[in-house]
This record gives sequence, structure tokens and C-alpha cells, in this order.
Amino acid sequence: MKRILIILLILASVATFSATYNVKDFGAKGDGVTDDTQAFNNAISEAYKAGGGIVKAPAAQYCIKGNISIMPSVTLQGEWTQAPLYYATEVGFMGSTLLAYAGKGDPNGTPFITLQGHMASIRGFCIVYPEWSQNVVPPTPYPPCIYGKPGDNMCIENMNIHNAYDAIVFNQVGRFYINNVHGYPSHRGIVIDKCYDVGRIENVHFWPFGVVYSPGDPYCEWINLNATAFEFNRTDWQYVTNTFCFGYGIGYHLKSNSEGASNGSMLCVGSDCSRRSVVVEDIQKMGWAITNGEFVGRWGSDDSIGVDIIGEKVDGKINISNSAFWGPLTNCVRCDSPNATLSLNNNTFSDWDMNYDGSPAIDLKRGRAIVNTNTFEEKLLDIKVGKDMGPTIITSNLSYGGLKVENLSKDFINLSNNQPPTGGMTEKEKENYIIQIGSPGDTKYSSALYGSEPAANPIGEGDPTLTGFQRWTRGDSCFNLPTIPGKKYHVIFNIFVPEFALTDKAGFYYKDNLIIAFSEIGTQKVEADIETTEEISRIFLKCKPWMPSECLEGYTDTRKLGILVRSIEMKMEGTKEKQVLANKL
Repeated sequence: MKRILIILLILASVATFSATYNVKDFGAKGDGVTDDTQAFNNAISEAYKAGGGIVKAPAAQYCIKGNISIMPSVTLQGEWTQAPLYYATEVGFMGSTLLAYAGKGDPNGTPFITLQGHMASIRGFCIVYPEWSQNVVPPTPYPPCIYGKPGDNMCIENMNIHNAYDAIVFNQVGRFYINNVHGYPSHRGIVIDKCYDVGRIENVHFWPFGVVYSPGDPYCEWINLNATAFEFNRTDWQYVTNTFCFGYGIGYHLKSNSEGASNGSMLCVGSDCSRRSVVVEDIQKMGWAITNGEFVGRWGSDDSIGVDIIGEKVDGKINISNSAFWGPLTNCVRCDSPNATLSLNNNTFSDWDMNYDGSPAIDLKRGRAIVNTNTFEEKLLDIKVGKDMGPTIITSNLSYGGLKVENLSKDFINLSNNQPPTGGMTEKEKENYIIQIGSPGDTKYSSALYGSEPAANPIGEGDPTLTGFQRWTRGDSCFNLPTIPGKKYHVIFNIFVPEFALTDKAGFYYKDNLIIAFSEIGTQKVEADIETTEEISRIFLKCKPWMPSECLEGYTDTRKLGILVRSIEMKMEGTKEKQVLANKL
């Protein structure tokens, strides 16, 4: 008899906890016009009084003029699961959509949705701010879209937080779970603070959904300079998996507050078109591990850094492995914090030194570092160890042309088993050579060019020295040409100049002097004489950057292009040497 009574009590408990409610039974219209705030809160209150349950909101557009509070043990459940379409505003929002109006202009006001305590959750909604406009810059501030108050085991899942100012803010929430969230928050995406137990963030994608994106658009540019996708303050063991952001000032920001800093793990994360992909201002001793990442500089910029470890507070280890860095970047990684420990292993670095000033891929200014088994893809300075840098070990790295390290530190420990630098061109080879742009071995002679591609309309067809490949430049690319100081050279560029790249000052420059002006469009060979003073003569391209998506009908390419380059020939005055192919040297 006792056993039967216990079973009945358990079943009654389960039945009570899993009770379901429907907002339409409490008066919600879902017509996109009638204010449904009270209906939602009444349904949630009823579920809470019953000890918890699920409040369902069938697919519809719900106008919410006020604020929603989700009580402990209550889940607000909508019908939205798929990723948003790019231009969602053109086709309407599908599933359960909440139209948020409250708090316009007040970032410190009451959050749109508040998770009030233990096991308060929301799933399956698209949240849209109808009064938002891409034409308003800076973006209009609002309170946080979803705010988690002190409590444990809260959950946010299957959400499209479309155009919020601050999307999710958790404060003192332990063991939370955030999964399958999309959107393009304009100020901050996810903020974690004072969360003292393991939290999980998975499958979050902050990208310009519903925004007509262009790097030069004032709204997009503001986000790209000022907004943060993921922010971590005082936390314990955050697990961040399969997350991505695009077009932010900072992708992942590791900070602190008066109670300390964070630690955790990032796995399969990405930050594209970011001024700073990762900024580390403070971490706990246990540090952060970042694995399988991809970090890309802000398009068209000359001041982007992949991972930036800065300030006086960092007192733990940053371990970055199996990740890829590419441009446009000034540095791929910079470490400038006296007590930081940096470990870099099995990473790939490319497209740095966007200012052509000799900036290294890895700039070690202060701290300690272990750099091993990485690959560097440019014939540029790979690693610089500053005079204030502490113990540093650099081993077993590969680099195009051999690992190039500049060491100014007295505390340097070890430099061993790296690919040795090649000898480069001989004096005779420097007298007369050709570089086939777009063919293997060309990147050591150029900076800030896009990837190799087949030549649709081959330049110089029939010329046996040329191949069927080429590269697009950016608006301000650079060519690093080996020369003998004090000698005169004749330089020939085989190029294609589109009309969109022309300006009064477009052309090739040497030592700030215009040596070749672009006066025609189309395929052409242009040439000039220069008198060299250095072993590497840098010839700069300057032209108007343009985007195919804006200039050519039917194109979606949003790269900022300059001109096409097919080959470069360098011939010293008076030489009798036969022309050699520099790509193979």
C-alpha cells in the first residue's frame, strides 16, 4: 500500500510540473497589433502558481508593449527552430514572433524579458524590434532583450534575437545553457557576469541577418568599430562551442569586474571581419583554451589584430591551438601584458602587415610565450620578441622562406628546430626576373592581395612566360621586389584596370612618387624606371577600392577590389643575364 501511495505521489508531482498552458487561452490575440503583454504574464503566473510548467505561444506575431517576466520552473515555449533568412524582413518572420517596443532609448531600463530564477527558460521565438532602423546611427539603445537574474539552470534555446541592442545578459546565473541563437545585436550579443558555475554557450551565430551589409555602411561600420559579440566578466568555467560572429568591433572579450575575471574553453569558434577577434584584458590563473578557431581582420582595415592580449591585469595562460588567422591584419597575435603566458601551437598565420611597416605575425611585447609547430604563409617578419618580453621558446615552426624572428629580449630561452631562412635571390638573379602573380611562390613578393584565381581573359596570351592565373589587389596593395641598391631598374606590370578603380591619383608609387599613372582601363602593360636604394624595393598600388556587388549587376562578391595583376618583370639597366622565374627562387 505504501509503495502504491509513493508511486501516485510521484506521478502527481510529474503531472503538476509538466502542466502546459497556452497564451491564447489567456487572451493573447497574436495579430501583431493588440498588446499581448498581460496575456503572456498571466499565463506564466498561472504556471508558476501550479509549481511550474510550459507556457506555449503558437506561431503568430505577438505585439508586446510592456515587459515579460518568466518565473522559476516555467518555460515560455514558441514555435521557431530554423535559422533566419538573410533578408527576413522581406518575407516576414515565421513561427512565434515577439514584437518588442518597451524601453526605446533607455539601455538601463527594464529588460524586455526577464528570467526570474531557477530553471526559468525560453525557447522557440523570434524577437524583433519593429521601431529599429538601419538608417539610425548610432543604433537606438534599448534595455537587454533577455536578462537572467540570480538563479541556476536557466535555458535560452532556438531563438532568433533579430535586431536587439543587447541580446542576452546573464548575471549570477549558474549552470546556464544557451543554444541555437541567431541574430545581429548592434551593441552586445551575450554578456556573462558573476556566473560562478559551469555555463554552456553553443551554436550561436551573430551575423547581419536582415541587414543590407556593406563595410562602408554607417550602421555596419558603427557595429564593426564599437560592438562586442561575446563578453565574459567574472565567471567560472565557461564552455563556448560552435559560435561565430561577423562584423563586430570585438568578437570575444575576456574582461573582469571588482570580483575577478573568467576562465574557460572555446572550441570551434570564429570571428570574421572584426577589428579585434579576441581581446584579453583579464583572466584567472587557470586561463582560457581556444581551439579550432578562425580569426579574420576587419575588411578594408589597416589596424585589425586577431588576438590582442593587453593591459596589466592578465595573470593566466592563453592557449591557442589549431586555429587560422588571415587578413587584413596588422598582427595575427599581440601579447602586451607583463604576467600573461601565451601558448601558440599548430596554428596557421597569413595576411598580416597591412601597413607595410614590418609588423610581425606574432608581436611579443611583454609576458611569457611558447610558440611551436605553427605555419606562417608569408615572406614577412614572422615573430618579433620585444626588449621587455620575458622567457620565450620558439620551436618547430614552418614559414614561407624560412622562419624570420627578430629578438630584442635578454630573457629569450630557445630558438630551435625551425625551418631555416632561405638564401633568397643571388645578385645575378636579381638583375633580370619575372614574378608570375597567382602562381605558387608569388606571395613572398606581395602584400594585401586576394587569392589566386584563373584568368578568365588571359593577359598576354601567347606569352610563354605567363600562366593562366592572376590576383586581385585591394585598393592599396604593395609589391616587395628584390633589387641591388644603387642600380637602375626597368619595371613592367602586366595588369587589368577596371573603370571603377580609376581616380586622379590612381597608379603605382615608389618612395611616395607616382611612377605609373593609370590613364586607361582594360588589359595593359605599364612600365617605368626606378633607381633603387634598398635590397627590397617596395612599389605601392593606390586606386579606388570597389565592390562587384555594388558595381556589377548580378554579382554578390563584397570584397573591396582594386586591379588585376598577372605578372611583374624587373630588369636592371645594362644586364646581360637571362630572365629567371622568381616564383621558384
